[in-house]
Amino acid sequence: MALQETLENAVKYSAEGGGGEVEVGLRAAAGELTITCTSQPEPSHLATLRAELAQLRLFDAEAAYLVALQRAAQEPQASARLGLARMRFEGRFELELEEVAGGRIRLRAVTRT
Repeated sequence: MALQETLENAVKYSAEGGGGEVEVGLRAAAGELTITCTSQPEPSHLATLRAELAQLRLFDAEAAYLVALQRAAQEPQASARLGLARMRFEGRFELELEEVAGGRIRLRAVTRT
């Protein structure tokens, strides 16, 4: 589920003309599973992603997921934007965003196995 959500976001929000290149990494070590996904987002989507991650950090994982579900129910015409909250709640992933060279970003999701 977490890998699918990560890839879906990377592909859906990639910048036009950015080549559509997405790099995915999986690592299992020392009792942790880490998923990394590097892509080049549209600048407006990067701002939305930053805001979404900031919103998720305001609450524990369950409460953040419930807030995201409520938002999706209140805004049925908009994108649901449930994936990150779902990863955090259902998969118990901690999420972090890193900006890398060339306007690219790396989303890192880590969970204990």
